[in-house]
Amino acid sequence: MSNFLKRAAHGARVPHDKRNSDCETVTMPVPSKVVLSMAQHIGAPAAPAVAKGDQVYVGTVVGKAGGFVSEPDRVLTGGPMMGIAQHNLDVTVIKGTNAVLCLTPEEAAPEDKEQTCLRCARCVNVCPMHLTPVYMHLYVEKGRWSEAEELRVMDCIECGSCNYICPARIPLVQSFRTAKAELRNMAVKQNAKEAAKV
Repeated sequence: MSNFLKRAAHGARVPHDKRNSDCETVTMPVPSKVVLSMAQHIGAPAAPAVAKGDQVYVGTVVGKAGGFVSEPDRVLTGGPMMGIAQHNLDVTVIKGTNAVLCLTPEEAAPEDKEQTCLRCARCVNVCPMHLTPVYMHLYVEKGRWSEAEELRVMDCIECGSCNYICPARIPLVQSFRTAKAELRNMAVKQNAKEAAKV
């Protein structure tokens, strides 16, 4: 459950140094079937039902819907802002897969060359978590993980607003994902060291 949903539905706040999975959550009923809506860029509109526990691949869902009308330029799992580009369709649909976007060359954003940060602070203005992406990225670029953590990089919800607004086309969200992974690995190593001492 996202921080925003928790806050809106229950007034619950996730502390900035915790993850959603570290906190108590509200138990919600799990559906026995999920309907995957597919209508754009495939042969026929379809809504294949998937039983709980089935392992489903993106390619299987697209195939059941009649395949592509035309070859997509990019396939994203997720949404247009937070989606992750996939190299092929052998990707498992997981509980966090809220969409599969198949974009034609006209629809896909052009791949612009990254430029130097202008320090315009547009990323700061659009951040829904009130973070400072401009500075977090600078620390991540230099591998200064603790400083990035002090700026609450772990609170980033990876919405993509900063990426979208950045005139320099810096892949901010990608660098924050890298920082989060690095910080989690460092925490695991630290916990293992402390456990070994005992």
